[in-house]
Order: sequence, then structure tokens, then C-alpha cells
Amino acid sequence: MTVPALDADPACPGSVKPRSRPVSEPAPAYAEARAFDSVPQATWDRLAARNPWSTPFSAWAFHRAWWDAYGDNAHDQTLVVCRGDGSTDVEPVAIVPLMHRHEVEPTDAVTHTTMRHGSDLRLTPVAPTATAILFGASYHADYATILADPADLPSISRAVAAYVASPAGGDWDVVDLRRLRCADPTGA
Repeated sequence: MTVPALDADPACPGSVKPRSRPVSEPAPAYAEARAFDSVPQATWDRLAARNPWSTPFSAWAFHRAWWDAYGDNAHDQTLVVCRGDGSTDVEPVAIVPLMHRHEVEPTDAVTHTTMRHGSDLRLTPVAPTATAILFGASYHADYATILADPADLPSISRAVAAYVASPAGGDWDVVDLRRLRCADPTGA
């Protein structure tokens, strides 16, 4: 018997088929901001387990430790995506662990957490005063993703795009989703 390596990256696009969905269309999805602290650990980890591209960096415990250690350098912008009428007791179908920060925070000189890139890739210039939306814990984690069943990603993506484009989405200049793995359908 061969046991696959736990740290192996899933094969690239097209190799994993989404789970089949019921014939009837589910209710439209909507996104809303919720504080990281308001999302129950069991809900977070259940949704992380639905995505085969989740890693240990997707777990609630990692994000809890990250916010405790580095939260002064970022602003929580965790989104939950739900279906239904918008009532507060609706169970999320996805969690999008986001944060926002200014490209240069006042504490960067002390904590050295400015965004930097280790290669010679040409990057889009962003003003030092720009506000960026990033995957939460993206400075100190290897991978990030949306916590959801991959079959739900099209409706989740529409809900997230509608949210960040709305006035409720805040005042931001750039969305930086740099920690996606090659095969992760979140990037599609």
C-alpha cells in the first residue's frame, strides 16, 4: 500500500473534479464582515476541511496565534459567505480569511513586516500609503485559500467580489492574494 505524502501539492488544474451538486440551485450567496473572534473554531475548521487545498496554515488555531502575535500590524477583514435571508443565525458556507493593512505601517521599522518579494519578478507598483486586502496571516504562512467546498467557489467568488466592490467593503487600493497554491481553484 502506498501512502501519499501529506505535504504534496495536489495536481495542477483539472485533476480534481468538484463534488456533484444537487439539480436545484441553492439560494444566492452573500458576504459579510465578521470579526475573526466571532467565528467559532468548529465552524472555521469544518469549512477548512472541505477544501483539499487547505493546509495547517488554514486552521483556526494558526490564525488565532497569528492575530495574537501580529494583529497590531493588520486590520481584521474576515468575511463569511452565507446563503439565505441574511439573518444572524445562518451558518456560513465559506470563510474568507482576509485582513487589510497599509503598505507601510507605522510599526514596520520596528517589526520589519513590510511587504517584500524575494525574486526579480516585476511587480505592480503600489504607493506606500496604499491600503491592501490580503489573505489573513499571509506574511507568516506558506499557503492561504478560501475555506469552503470547491464546488461552491463560483457563487462564493461572486459574493466576495460584490462585497469588496460595495461601500461596506471599505476603502482599499489593491487586493493581494499572493499565497494561493498552483492548483487551487480559488485563483481561477
